[in-house]
Amino acid sequence: MLDGKYVVLAAFGIDGNVQDLSSTGMAAAPRVTVSGAPVSAASFKIVPAVDLLTIGGTSVGADPIVVVSTATPEFAWSRGSVDAQAQTYRVLVFDSRGEQAWSHDMAATANDSVAYAGSTLQAGMPYQLRILAIKETMPVPPTFEQLSQTEDLAGVFTYQP
Repeated sequence: MLDGKYVVLAAFGIDGNVQDLSSTGMAAAPRVTVSGAPVSAASFKIVPAVDLLTIGGTSVGADPIVVVSTATPEFAWSRGSVDAQAQTYRVLVFDSRGEQAWSHDMAATANDSVAYAGSTLQAGMPYQLRILAIKETMPVPPTFEQLSQTEDLAGVFTYQP
């Protein structure tokens, strides 16, 4: 490793875990400075991810990019141990430029799903779905306690009509 300043991030593999972003989870990404000597790994807390089941009817699994054939894919997930206390889910979709294409807050139920209702999806563009499990009830204030979220790679999809 080269000398310098680094930000430590949780691995982006699909392993069922995400960094705990709650107020008790050491939410800031740890920073380390490397200067000629070995550096011990910074620590942060991980929690189980929101269990994303399908995007547009296609199971989310080993293939990190799901291809959907409808411009209004349905996103489905189930509650797990970490988000059992969630009262609201915030569903976010970002385009490949990192711009938010859609946001939707909904009350939590046992098995949740919602159809995309944002701006028109562009054929071939990668999108990222992110579902946040939030402790507070709707309407969610600007600051809230996030219990968990979906894994970054598990929510990648592209639209091919």
